[in-house]
Amino acid sequence: ENRIYAFTTTGTQGSEIHMAVGVSKKAALMPINKMLAISLFALALVTALGLSLARFYSNRFIMKPVNALREAAGRISTGDYSSRINFADGENELIAFNKVFDKMAETIEQEINTRRQAEELLQATNGRNQAMINAIPDLMFRISRDGVFLEYKPAEGVDTYMPPSEFLGKNIQQVMPRALAQQTLSVIDQTLQTGKMQVFEYQLIMKGE
Repeated sequence: ENRIYAFTTTGTQGSEIHMAVGVSKKAALMPINKMLAISLFALALVTALGLSLARFYSNRFIMKPVNALREAAGRISTGDYSSRINFADGENELIAFNKVFDKMAETIEQEINTRRQAEELLQATNGRNQAMINAIPDLMFRISRDGVFLEYKPAEGVDTYMPPSEFLGKNIQQVMPRALAQQTLSVIDQTLQTGKMQVFEYQLIMKGE
């Protein structure tokens, strides 16, 4: 058995007594080993608790918000603009970012709905306007602000100055008499500036008549 010895000397000079005391090494180190075992156990327990808390915090305040953000972004990318994260637990930076994301998604959805409603209203208005235009029996032209013929609506029994293929897509100054072209451009400009209908009369010689 391994032992630990301690030596000492006592008595007066010339009559010294040398003493040696031995103790079992196992017995001597038992309190230290016990304290070390307790310390190691406590350290392992604290480490395990710390890892558990870290995992819990990570899942709740990092991974969960990130996954919620990723899923919501994926739904929005497929056209589901009503998608929200709605993750209100806590106040860390990721959750604050998710709240900003929800606000952004809400704004986008509102803008898309507003634009869709405007487009539907415009289509309905254009449909009504087209129906009214078709009900008018007169010959009509649609001309851009710079005088280009865009389209026309024929009228029964009324001929155009030239075949449509020769004036559509061309500027009025290229196909009409100079004076009439200038007058038409002037009226177009007045209409756009005032927002009111302008009326003017003109004579055009067709087929020598």
